[in-house]
Amino acid sequence: DIFKQSRYLQSLAAGSARDSVIGPDFMFRETELRNLQMYRMDVAINHIQQLSQFAPFLQKLALEFCSNIFDDSILEIAHSSFAGGLVHLSLTAAPITGKYLQELAKNCPKIKHLDLLICSLITNDHLIQMAEVGFSDMEILSLTGIENTEDDTLDLISQNCPKLIELKLKQCNKLTGEKIYQAATRLNHLLHLDIKGCSISGFDLNDFRQQRPRLSIYSGVA
Repeated sequence: DIFKQSRYLQSLAAGSARDSVIGPDFMFRETELRNLQMYRMDVAINHIQQLSQFAPFLQKLALEFCSNIFDDSILEIAHSSFAGGLVHLSLTAAPITGKYLQELAKNCPKIKHLDLLICSLITNDHLIQMAEVGFSDMEILSLTGIENTEDDTLDLISQNCPKLIELKLKQCNKLTGEKIYQAATRLNHLLHLDIKGCSISGFDLNDFRQQRPRLSIYSGVA
């Protein structure tokens, strides 16, 4: 079983599950598990279903380089018992199209940190659907490596995620410098902006750095 393989989960379970481990499938009863990270593991939708049943208080879920996390797994997360309390979700390199990101935005309103790093199959249309709903408490968002990201998505993100302090757009090479400038101007709390590999035509970096001295801009340009 995937959970039996995870030493990280075992160590958490030992300290946080009142009834410890039950049976060979490594399940929980009345667990208070709040933080779970899986890296390069064979996690699939059935394991998300198990988490929903046995970890209703989960706040941080990192499924990084887990190649069997598809769109149906995202829908399962969006409708899980822990969706309403989820604060941090990392889906690094998940082979998803983003079909259910809108459901995620609707059902996980407390998310502060969403990592979609190199989820390169996500379409701009699905990013738009997510951004239209928005995450009002979002503080950190990574779209690094999602080359389908376009200006209309960034415009909606800057409107509907007003608390962003860190925005990673590295290699989002369809974005224009003008729209990046507009978004960065609108996001008053922004402290870190990564635009390496993006077009900065129409974006006067030196001038903007003078306007926002507290904002760190990573552009690959001195």
